[in-house]
Amino acid sequence: MNIDRSEKLIPNVKLNKVSPVPLHYQLSSAIEASLRDHKVSANTVLTSEASLAKKLNLNRNTVNKAYRRLIEEKVLRRNAGERKIAVTPEFEATYRKESFPVIGLVLPDKLNTLVNQNALSVLNYITGVIDTACSFGFATTVLLLPDINTSDDELHKWFDGVRDKLSALVYIGDRQGESHDKAFKMMLSEERIPQVFIGAESKFKHLANVTVDVKSAMIAALQHLIGLQHQNIGLIFSRIAKRNYLQLQSYWRYDDAVAAMSELSLAVKQEWTVRGFDDLESLEAQITEIMKQPDRPTAFLCHNDRIAKLAVEIIQSLGFKVPGDVSIIGYDDNQCASSCEPALTTIQHPRFLLGKSAVELIYEDYNGDEPIKGRNKVLPGNLIIRGSTGPVNISISNINL
Repeated sequence: MNIDRSEKLIPNVKLNKVSPVPLHYQLSSAIEASLRDHKVSANTVLTSEASLAKKLNLNRNTVNKAYRRLIEEKVLRRNAGERKIAVTPEFEATYRKESFPVIGLVLPDKLNTLVNQNALSVLNYITGVIDTACSFGFATTVLLLPDINTSDDELHKWFDGVRDKLSALVYIGDRQGESHDKAFKMMLSEERIPQVFIGAESKFKHLANVTVDVKSAMIAALQHLIGLQHQNIGLIFSRIAKRNYLQLQSYWRYDDAVAAMSELSLAVKQEWTVRGFDDLESLEAQITEIMKQPDRPTAFLCHNDRIAKLAVEIIQSLGFKVPGDVSIIGYDDNQCASSCEPALTTIQHPRFLLGKSAVELIYEDYNGDEPIKGRNKVLPGNLIIRGSTGPVNISISNINL
């Protein structure tokens, strides 16, 4: 397949002009096969009869007959009053019924690495995808991103080799500290394959997202603290790098927390806020400065459970009790939330359900129930109450560092 300057598709076909099979029938069959082999998306406009006749050195009437046959068989369509000829949605739908449907999982790292690291958070996503895919009769395959230094040509060869084997793509996370913008841009530009992001958003409007209503979950967490008489609430959040094409939801988590505080008329004080830190020493220094203040927070809402656990350790090292003097709430409900001391009150990020919902969107699209393009399914985040939160201690103001 080639594209001309007017961005119209030019089918690559070979004809046998000495064959007893009429040329117009050869041509129509070859065009249909070429469209099917390349899984050309619906509404793609083909080159004009005149242009194709010139390219193939054929009589224009031969091309006209070929196009007319494809229109009659609903492979192509010509809208009333228009000269443009385009692929029909009905023909595009036939691609999916021809082969066993396979969902490609784009992972942040190699699967064996995730298992060895006991990365249960990612494995929960994967389980949600694989279990649901099996129940719908889909196969799944892990699609590892090439090395970040891979050339553009090699990237295209890689994707060309896997694209036609896939019925859909599901993205789970991103490699920390690395950028795959070239690979992402190439994959995301592919509109013929349904694609879903879990816990992330993309600027590409044809893609689907499955996300969490973080703000509502933050409101529930803050209401829990208010019910325990906390009004002085600090924020401990890290900064997430801005990406060009795929942005994890955690990038907006601080903004969601601020919006939740505002909705509940709670003061967001910069002197009670950690907004990014380079290392443990930096985090410890910032929390220490906050806790030195005479008017200091009695509770903290944290970016995730890892940071919440560090905050608990730092605050305890300063002589405060958790939750006796300070309450702490995390986010994620990962493996450390229930195992640390005290166990963390946290917002549960529903990883299994996110994976499940991603496959449900794909299945609905595959079955023709509802197109997947542009959909955003939002799931609630649940507050899990454990030992790191308790009633406010009014005597905390009497503790001096």
